This record gives sequence, structure tokens and C-alpha cells, in this order.
Amino acid sequence: MKTKLALLTVIVLLLSSCNDDSSSPTPEPIKPTIYEYAYTGKHEIKDFNVYVGPKGEKQGVGNEFISDFWKHSIGESPCDTLVIDLVKDSLYLKYNKTVRDFPLKLSNDTLWYTGNQYWGVFLNEEDFLINKAFYFINHKGKEIEGSDLWSGGHSGNWQAYEIAKIDRFFYDNSTFQSLSDMVAESDTIAWLTQYYEFKLVKKH
Repeated sequence: MKTKLALLTVIVLLLSSCNDDSSSPTPEPIKPTIYEYAYTGKHEIKDFNVYVGPKGEKQGVGNEFISDFWKHSIGESPCDTLVIDLVKDSLYLKYNKTVRDFPLKLSNDTLWYTGNQYWGVFLNEEDFLINKAFYFINHKGKEIEGSDLWSGGHSGNWQAYEIAKIDRFFYDNSTFQSLSDMVAESDTIAWLTQYYEFKLVKKH
């Protein structure tokens, strides 16, 4: 009889233990905080435009003229690998053996760094696009005798903007207030937006 009671007690304890296990909450999965993206080598140019004086007219030029304005900067990705650390709110750019870091800010699907400087956009978790808005400007007085039409100008990229647009050139105290101010034959503005494709390779 004692043996039966002992066995019954063991069974009750086992059942109780099983019930306790089934009622315990499932632990939350650990969410990744670090995302690493690699440059795929794919890049695309959009909206290449050129306007010149003396009437500020648009020119029918193809992409083969891009290097006349931006030399070797077009087609060069700013990094090989891009790492986003959500805990430290930091963006790390790896190029060859060099690593640079910046404070980052995420706004919906857009990534900003160092405050208000635009960096790129997430198409989804797997795909990220870095896009840079390039500009070129050359105004009267910078034309060099016997040189190409566009030599002597200033080029760069608008760090605060997602895409390049014509109205970025015209503001208070700008070189040209409008296209009508382009009165010399060498007066030139040009712009385009370049896109660099990155893929998620690691998250943890």
C-alpha cells in the first residue's frame, strides 16, 4: 500500500511539473541591433542635366560627358561595407582597411548621419541604397582661354539632399538667382543623382 501511495505521489508531482512548464511564458526572441551591408558593385545614374549660357538653355548631352564634370568621383562607392549599430546610434563605413564612424539618425526608412546629412534609404531590411546628389557650377570669369567649355568650375555633392534638382542652385546670395543670370557662354550648371546598391550580409 505504501508503495502504491509513493508511486501515486511521484506521478502527481510529475504531472504538476509538466503543467508548470506548459504555462511558463515563451522567451522573447533576441532582436538584432547590428546590421552589416556590403556594396554589390551595382550603381545607377539618374537625371543627368546640363544648362549653359548665354541663355541658360538645357543641353542635349549623354552620360558619356559625365566625366567632364565630376572626373573619377562618379561610380565610386563611398564604402565597401556599411555597419549600423542601433545601440550606439552609430554608422560605420569600411573602405579597404579604413573604418570611419558617424552618429546616425533613422527616420522611417531614411538614414541620416551627423545630424542633417542624408545618407541613404532602406528599400526593405535586406536592401539599402546610398544615393548622392552631385552638382557642378561654372560662372563667368572662370573660362580659361583655349580650354574645354566646362573647365575651371566647382563640383561636389549636396549632403543634405536625397536627390539633385535644379532649384538647389538658386537661393539668396547664390552664384545665379535664375537661369536668366547665365549670360556668359561659359556659365554652366549640371547635376545628377547616383545610386549605390548594398545588400544585408549579417545581423546580430
